[in-house]
Amino acid sequence: MGWWQVNADTLAGSRFIVSPLAETFANLKLLHAGTGSHPGERAWLADHLPAYRGELARDPLTTLLVRSGLGKEWIADFLTPTPREGAAFADEVARVRTADPAAARAHLTVSLRGPLPAALHRDDLPARAADLLTYVWEETVRPYWERRRRVLEADVLARTAQLGQGGWAAAGRVATGNAVAR
Repeated sequence: MGWWQVNADTLAGSRFIVSPLAETFANLKLLHAGTGSHPGERAWLADHLPAYRGELARDPLTTLLVRSGLGKEWIADFLTPTPREGAAFADEVARVRTADPAAARAHLTVSLRGPLPAALHRDDLPARAADLLTYVWEETVRPYWERRRRVLEADVLARTAQLGQGGWAAAGRVATGNAVAR
């Protein structure tokens, strides 16, 4: 389990939001890793990984962009803008698409923990990232979104109940099988 240290203002401003872009990004990370941690993920990957790899094979620059943006210790910020309540996927991905190219390159430098590859010294990186996120949304999230959204909304209700009963420590506990990690 990780350790997050936040100040009082950050904690006071935190909230639970269901975000189609956040779900899409989670799928992108899983596709990029290519390895499921449980049978459900492995079956999902068997269904979606070949097409995703084919998509990237057609665009080596976007492959490099994804690899660079998903750092070992940090994810390039422009790929994950702060969610807004009730935002549709199109609105969220538009924020990725319109990210400042210079800022995107700076974020990639942080996620890489070093210099940016020469091939990524270009201004279309936010648009390329948005195009790939749109592909992942259309192929792996959107077909299941209504059910997935309902599951996430139920999780938000459960976590807000935990928050009310046991504070942030209780709301932040991660379920692992039948046990709860503390």
